Parts: sequence; C-alpha cells; structure tokens
Amino acid sequence: MSRYIKYSLYLIFILISITFYFSNHNKSDKVFKKENLESKTSTSKDSLNIIENINYSSFDNKGNKYLIKAKSGEVNQNNFDKIRMKNVYAQITFINQEVIEIKSNYANYNRETSETFFYDKVFSSYLDHKITSDQLQLLFKDKLAKIKNNVIYVSDQGKLEADEVLLNLINKKAKILMNNSEEKIKISYLN
Repeated sequence: MSRYIKYSLYLIFILISITFYFSNHNKSDKVFKKENLESKTSTSKDSLNIIENINYSSFDNKGNKYLIKAKSGEVNQNNFDKIRMKNVYAQITFINQEVIEIKSNYANYNRETSETFFYDKVFSSYLDHKITSDQLQLLFKDKLAKIKNNVIYVSDQGKLEADEVLLNLINKKAKILMNNSEEKIKISYLN
C-alpha cells in the first residue's frame, strides 16, 4: 500500500511539473496563457489522467480572450497537450466586447494551439443568433469556426437549416453549405 501511495505522489509531481512547464512556455501567436487545474487528478489503467474542474484561458496577439471550462477531462500520458473534455463551456470575448458562447457535452482541446473540436449537442450563441449542431470546430490559426451536421440557426428574423456553416472569426461573415449540391438550404422567416 505504501508503494502505491509513493508511485501516485510521484506521478502527480511529474504531471504538475509538466503542466507548469507548458503553462509557462510561450508560443509565438500567444501573448498570455493561463491554466488553472483544480480538484483531483487520478490515473487509470489505460494511461489516462482524469482532471476535474478544468479552466483554461488564453489571449491572442490582438487581445481577444478565449476561455474554456469543463467538468472533467482525460489527458493521455503520451500527449499532454490534447485533452478530451466533458460538459464543456467556452467563451470568446473579442476586443470590442462582443462574445461568442459555446456549450457541448464533449470537446477535444489542444492546449498548445487552443484549437477545439466540440461535439455531441453543441449550442453556440452570438448576440441574438443561436446555432445548434452536432459539431463545431474552432480553428484559431485560420480564424475560422466550422459548424457541421444538423445545423439549425435561429434569430429573431427566422430559422435556417443546413449541413455546414463556416464562420470567419474576424469579420463574423458566414458561408452556408449543403453536403449534396442538389439539396437546398431550408429557410423559414418569422413574420
């Protein structure tokens, strides 16, 4: 039993050291990166570390803030930069104080790039625009959000159904697509 405790403490020390190293390691496109890992960390037999109450925030070089929170996450010991999160909430706050919020049951988060793949009951909102979908991928390097599969957009003007929406994170312009070119985008206007 004492050997188990010693190995567990050693593993936690290594995990904290690696987390500290990566949280202080600056990348060229990041101005500031802060990580906050709370609660307990445990190891399972399949080389995954479970982290609870995750909270990451970062700023890009223009001052936009990205915050992501999750109830729990799994980190593979072979790649500490990639985390599979559960019960996820994210927020992008632009320098003009406009906010995009995203919620999903799961997300794959890359700590190095902050790029995130949300999936399973994804809900996103921006001003009075609401979008539900099966997937949403934030590609910060490309300044793009890809919203895919069963996309339903709702605003005070109406409702739109499509297969994919590509949202430019800089100018907030969207490109709406269908997978099959013969299918039409469904639009319903509210009167």
